[in-house]
Amino acid sequence: MKKIITILCILIAFTMSEARPKKNHSKKHKKGHHRVLIKKSKTKLSKSKQKESKSPKKVEIIGESNSGQNLNNAPYDQDKYAAENSKALLKELSRATDTEEKARLYSQLSSNYQYSPQIELVFKSIGYIKKAIAYSKLNENKSIYHSQLAVILSSQKPLDIDSIKKEYEKAIELTEFKANKSYYYSQLGSIYQAKEVPDYESSLKSYKDALENASSENEKSNIYAYIASIYYYDKNKFVESYLKAIEHSSEDETKSYYYSAIGNYFLTPYGTIQDPDFETGKQYLEKAISLTKNLSTKAQYYSVLATSYKHKQNVDSSEIEKYFEKAIELCQNAYDKSYYLSQLGAVLAEKKTPEIDKAIQQYENAAKLTTDNYSLKSYKNAIAILKRRKTQ
Repeated sequence: MKKIITILCILIAFTMSEARPKKNHSKKHKKGHHRVLIKKSKTKLSKSKQKESKSPKKVEIIGESNSGQNLNNAPYDQDKYAAENSKALLKELSRATDTEEKARLYSQLSSNYQYSPQIELVFKSIGYIKKAIAYSKLNENKSIYHSQLAVILSSQKPLDIDSIKKEYEKAIELTEFKANKSYYYSQLGSIYQAKEVPDYESSLKSYKDALENASSENEKSNIYAYIASIYYYDKNKFVESYLKAIEHSSEDETKSYYYSAIGNYFLTPYGTIQDPDFETGKQYLEKAISLTKNLSTKAQYYSVLATSYKHKQNVDSSEIEKYFEKAIELCQNAYDKSYYLSQLGAVLAEKKTPEIDKAIQQYENAAKLTTDNYSLKSYKNAIAILKRRKTQ
């Protein structure tokens, strides 16, 4: 059967992806939590002190065009749009006289190309942001531009850790805002973990520096979650770090995600856990289920419990059935519900006393819901096999 639903919201990713806990299943990503180098996110940075500019301009968020269109999510050709937008920016630049205005425009030109798949355009992006740094006289603005350069460098392979570190350190040095320092230190921690041979010691030091500069409890919560990933092979420190993340968080959806991460850790034989601890994992996942208000997320957690318990020795199959039934009841997504139905069908067919008719019914229900041809074919094959078993 085609590899089915990946339970993204509870797997602990170390390649640095993107899902951070989501509010109503679409919660904003926390910085760096999925260990994906530097996010192309709209980072909230403190407003710069623009005393030296006669006509102070707000530094626009890196990764957006000056029209407010997010290039990373553009539904059309990014490079084509970038070329058109850059033409307008260059015309504006030719009329600009204020140095901070020129720096801002060069930053925007850079952001047009910084995520381009064409390496020559990325080099152009680097050239533009270096001009922004050269023109700007305001430390807070220069700090942002140095961080933007670090983001661009972070998207290149192989990683030039020294150059990225240099830019973030310069950004940290120039900003007076602790929240910005905390963010930059967090990104450095992520970069050290992204190395081919991760530098966990340097990563941990960066995260601790981020903690010292964190401006809110929720920010501390994020950082403790990053630290947890470093301790993935130390059960006690891993759990301790996530519990601290939960302690500092004020958001139930975030707490739910963290509890699910701990629960999955105990249910999966990784790290220092040689054998799954089903009862401990179940307790943490039940906490996760109780905190999230998102029905599909609850369904995913019940599915994880069901799937995990399938590997438990001498388990009562009725318990597995119960978890899949809860997942089916709560799930709001037809494709996912189709999968849960098929899994329940498999459980019913594999019981010591198989319930073939009920199993066939679950597969038939799954086939009605799926829009995936490969899954549909596999469900129909399962139905045919079960019907042959009935006649034997």
